[in-house]
Amino acid sequence: MITIRILLPYKDLFGKNIRINEERMKMEELLLKLSKHIGSDPKQYLYDESDQLRKNINILINGISIEPSNIPKIEVKNGDNVAITVIAGGG
Repeated sequence: MITIRILLPYKDLFGKNIRINEERMKMEELLLKLSKHIGSDPKQYLYDESDQLRKNINILINGISIEPSNIPKIEVKNGDNVAITVIAGGG
């Protein structure tokens, strides 16, 4: 089981814990599979108009931040914990 914790500043999503019963899957597949669990297309929250991960989105796997360009290559597996959050900025 892969656990996803969503910490995005949207009332309907913040603090959701989602468990996906898969042994392993590509990170891209996982992000697309989220729509089934959150009731809306996660792309609207995660990706910009050019289908690139928004610059303020941070994805961590087992506490380690991953580079957006590596998402297509990364595979998550049973027992992994994925966190999706925003990078805070401002003054």
